[in-house]
Amino acid sequence: RRMSAPVPPPPSGVRRSRDDAGLGGVCAGIARAAGLDPLLLRVAVVVVTNQSGVARGLIAHGVQPGERVVVWATNVPEWIVLQFALAKVGAVLVTANTSLRAKDIDYLLRQSEAATIFTIGGFRQVDYIQALDDIGAVRGAIPGLERLFFIARDGESTPPGLAAYDALRAASGVTEDELDARSAAVAVDDV
Repeated sequence: RRMSAPVPPPPSGVRRSRDDAGLGGVCAGIARAAGLDPLLLRVAVVVVTNQSGVARGLIAHGVQPGERVVVWATNVPEWIVLQFALAKVGAVLVTANTSLRAKDIDYLLRQSEAATIFTIGGFRQVDYIQALDDIGAVRGAIPGLERLFFIARDGESTPPGLAAYDALRAASGVTEDELDARSAAVAVDDV
């Protein structure tokens, strides 16, 4: 069983209070000492700690260099992790406006020739899962669309026909060396 490393003490000059428990508290203390926005530092920590695992999961699920991947979601933490992980594996991020309706996402998926989509349940009055069902994405009606991932919020369960975003981090079989080799092969103009 793997034990996690102890949280390092805060830098000198940073005072830890009772409210500063855990990694979030350490980040807030460092941010205050450096004059940074604590939220920005927390986001950076989330990205750094998650992008490699998600990138390995993307490779394990078959995402190829140059492949277009649509992210249809609001500003959820997974969005920014995906942005960096997709670049790391050489995939092209295609952003989808959160107000798109079924006919619009159908056009975007076909026009971009997307092979993968990541989505949340919906936003405002738009039910993204219903829209994907309406256009037949879940049933394979979009040419080239091979993978559909669901980013669950607040205990939502993954809808039928979509894979859970968390499955990316759980994917095995891709080593850090393989990820490094894939990443090294990505040029600036590739993504």
